[in-house]
Amino acid sequence: PILVVPPSNERADVTGSLVFTRLGGDVWSASGTTLDSLTNSNSTKSDSTPVWSPDGKHIHFIRSAKKTVKDGKARYDGKYTLYPTDVMRMNATGSNKKKVFNSLINDGRGVWFSTVMQPSVSPAGNNIAVVSDGKDGSSDVVALYILNSKSGRLNRVDTPFEVYNNASLGHNDPDFNSDGTKIAFTYNENAGTEADPTIAIFTCRTKTKCTSGKTKYLKNGYANPSWSPDGKLLAVETTDGAGRDIALITSAKGVERVQLTNDGDSFAPEFSPNGDQIAYLKRDGQDINVRVMTLEIDEKGKITLVSDKAVTSDGTVDGESGVSW
Repeated sequence: PILVVPPSNERADVTGSLVFTRLGGDVWSASGTTLDSLTNSNSTKSDSTPVWSPDGKHIHFIRSAKKTVKDGKARYDGKYTLYPTDVMRMNATGSNKKKVFNSLINDGRGVWFSTVMQPSVSPAGNNIAVVSDGKDGSSDVVALYILNSKSGRLNRVDTPFEVYNNASLGHNDPDFNSDGTKIAFTYNENAGTEADPTIAIFTCRTKTKCTSGKTKYLKNGYANPSWSPDGKLLAVETTDGAGRDIALITSAKGVERVQLTNDGDSFAPEFSPNGDQIAYLKRDGQDINVRVMTLEIDEKGKITLVSDKAVTSDGTVDGESGVSW
């Protein structure tokens, strides 16, 4: 399928390679001013939330593939259809697709699946941070888990999750920092009739497992963090319940350094590997496109927005999948 892009003089020049998903479930990459399709969806499968491995050799993503199962032990005796969410890995070119985690469960009580979403790969590649409803898919809300990329085992991170005590609405948007010692994520609490998102940072006790450690919380009203390469800043969404914008905050105390958009329709920021660009999604009515901001940071730490240009212009980007650099 053709992806419509802006005229060359208005198009963002992407440093490195950026991946995102189009509506319908196709993963695409953007490098320089070139765009390429890496997967093809159809009536039985769709792909989402692609993320780079830190070594730049692989892309992990979620594949939801139609499964027709026959389960005489379940109360719904006979055939029925499931759409499990499996974790996949492919080469940077889209070749050699392999399943890392099979979410389908058949333990004698029936057949169902464990929902797994929003992968983020550790620098060593051994751990993949995800949000999930648990090993057996029985949790009412999603929380932060670590998926071992070799064994395929899923273990919950011991960050606070007292559902019935503080009306937590779950975790989402995990992002490993550049050395794999910390995971930034969104911690959602209940504030009246709305969620009250907070950036949380989990510091791993050991990088090998990264399921035990300590969690600290930054200021409320921020979500969807992305680490800067040096770990000093987080690109985040600001939210007041009416809209979302892009800002930079410090990872140490959550102090806002600069707000980069003011339209209420900008979200899903992602730092580039060299730290001088931020990709994000921009909503215009029902349309969503990928855009790239170029920044300049002087020796005193002052941040200046140099340019803000589009990567796509046809509004067919999947807003649920985000972008990855």
